[in-house]
Amino acid sequence: MWSAGLLAASGIVLVIFVNLVANWTIPRTVLVTVSEEDRIESSDPDALVPPGATLPSEVEFSPSVPSERANQDALDQIRLFSVVGLLIVVPAGAVAAYWISGRSLRPVRVLSETASRIEASSLPTRVAVPDQKDELRQLAVSFNSMLDRLDASFRQQNQFVDDAAHELRTPLSVFKTNLQVASDDPAFATTDAQEFLKSLLDSAARLERLTNDLLVLAQEDRLPTLGPVWLGVLLDEVKSELAATARDRGVTVDLDGDLEATAMGDAGLLKRVFFNLIENAIFYNRPDGHIWVTVAERTDQVEIRVKDSGIGIDPLDRESIFDRFARADESRSRNDGGAGLGLAISKQIVKRHGGHIEVFSSPGEGSTFLVKLRNG
Repeated sequence: MWSAGLLAASGIVLVIFVNLVANWTIPRTVLVTVSEEDRIESSDPDALVPPGATLPSEVEFSPSVPSERANQDALDQIRLFSVVGLLIVVPAGAVAAYWISGRSLRPVRVLSETASRIEASSLPTRVAVPDQKDELRQLAVSFNSMLDRLDASFRQQNQFVDDAAHELRTPLSVFKTNLQVASDDPAFATTDAQEFLKSLLDSAARLERLTNDLLVLAQEDRLPTLGPVWLGVLLDEVKSELAATARDRGVTVDLDGDLEATAMGDAGLLKRVFFNLIENAIFYNRPDGHIWVTVAERTDQVEIRVKDSGIGIDPLDRESIFDRFARADESRSRNDGGAGLGLAISKQIVKRHGGHIEVFSSPGEGSTFLVKLRNG
């Protein structure tokens, strides 16, 4: 639109210039210059200059009233034509300028739209390279070259993650197995030995879980394997796995709602989401607390609420609750099993499923996590 404004300003300046020139070239007094040799003869008996008479070198004629009116009419016509021309040319020029600039900037718009859609999971996408050999072509080529380098870097990272997963999980599994065998050995039947082995087992479990969490975060560009997931069955499995933890803390977990509903997703990843949410609700709950997990099936989505009677979340912490290594309760020890990655992983998994997760909470009134997923 700046080009249209520039065109309008240029038109106004042109009109003013034309009117100034017209005022200067159409004077009120007419000067006629003749040479001394020139003669004006007239056969008209009523002529003002007798035949054979000579005029001075410069004669000034004062225009009559009709001449004054004619000059004024000419100026008025010039002004009228200038204004009419301005009203026609400026809108037409603005439309033309908008059309031309739109065609010229279309490759830039396409490049911008393509770049805005590119994520870690769509790095193989490339922008179209214009045929014209100009700056836009060079920009597109440079942008695609940058994407090539990023894609190569992410592929190397994914390969490293896969190798690290194999190398880390195997020794951790062996370590845990040896500790469990040692705890059953009569030679370690003493109280001190059992407490020492239990501490090692807890540390190994924390390390194994942290490793798995980091691997999930590193694989955020990988699309999940989608399929119908029975939420009632999945939530019941999570409840069973966390039953001992809930019992130790005196927390009751109830399932309710449309438990026959299905969601489109990866069963393993969705199980991890609700495992993290329910486990958090247990750890941040009160003694003899309660957790309500409800499923509600909507027209095009399914909603799962995890509500607890716990300590709640401060409004200042609510914005960062889904950040990595974030903790709503700094007094909670990492020895409780968490590393502050559970909610970050849950949000990432839900996002990869095209869903949404949010939290409603107030200090002292408990928290409610709402997960929205596509119907299965």
